[in-house]
This record gives sequence, C-alpha cells and structure tokens, in this order.
Amino acid sequence: MSISSYRNRISSISREISRLQDQKSKELSKVADKTKRANDAERAATSTRSESTLKSKLRDAERYRRESADAQNKVADLEKKIARKQDELHRAQESLQKEEDREFKKRQDAEKRLQRQRDNHIQQIDRKIGYHDHLHYETQITLKKLQELPQIITVLFFAANPVDA
Repeated sequence: MSISSYRNRISSISREISRLQDQKSKELSKVADKTKRANDAERAATSTRSESTLKSKLRDAERYRRESADAQNKVADLEKKIARKQDELHRAQESLQKEEDREFKKRQDAEKRLQRQRDNHIQQIDRKIGYHDHLHYETQITLKKLQELPQIITVLFFAANPVDA
C-alpha cells in the first residue's frame, strides 16, 4: 500500500471512531434522561394516594429503567466498537510509520547510489584531465626539442655520376 492509502485509511478510521463516540454520547444522555425519568416516576409514585396512579407510575419507572439499561448496553457495545477501532487505528498508524520508514530508506539508498555515480563520474573526469595534462606536457617537450636548432649540422652527400654507368 502507498503512504496516501495508509493516510486515507487512518482518516477513515478516525472518522468512524468520532462517529461512534457521538453515538456513545447520545446514548449516555439517553441513560441520564431515562434514569431521571425513572426516579421522577418513583418519586411521583411515593407521593400519590391513588392505587391506579401508583401502579401506572411504577410501570413508567420500570419502563424507564429498562430503557436506561438498554441504553447502557448500547453504550457498552459502542465502547467495545470504539476499542476495536482504536486498535485498528493503532495498527494502521504503525503500518503508515513502517511504510514511511521504507520510503525514507529507499530515498536514502537512491541518494547514496546517485552520489556514488557522481563521485565515479568526477573520478573519471579527473583521470581524463590528468591524462590530457600528461599529453600536453609531452607535446610541449617535443615541440621545444623541435624548435631548438642544433649547433652543428652534418650533411651527408651522396652522388652518382650518370656517365660512369
């Protein structure tokens, strides 16, 4: 996977965690609301004198307690999902870090290889310049020898008489 793929995956997981936390906070507010309503219904039941109102308020209180328990169960489920998603997020972040490290090492290796190639090229140029300096020096010496006139010129003359033949 590429680095951008890992980053997209991390972003997606983070959004999912945020969504789950929003759901959890809504469920927690339901728990608080249902618990408050159950307590209010129980208080109302204790202050009433009518048997039917008492039973009605106690049924309401029981229903609110069940709804509160259901909301608490949903909160527990959401917490499990959040924990799983956070583990998944952690693994994705580790994978991203490994991929970034791999890419960094790959870039470093490429830079080292390029530097070696540059160094080799510079060494070749230095050798060629040294060789050309040597040729230039030898050419100068040869040219100086040719430019110097000898002190004595010896001439060897051979002749043949065409009549003697």
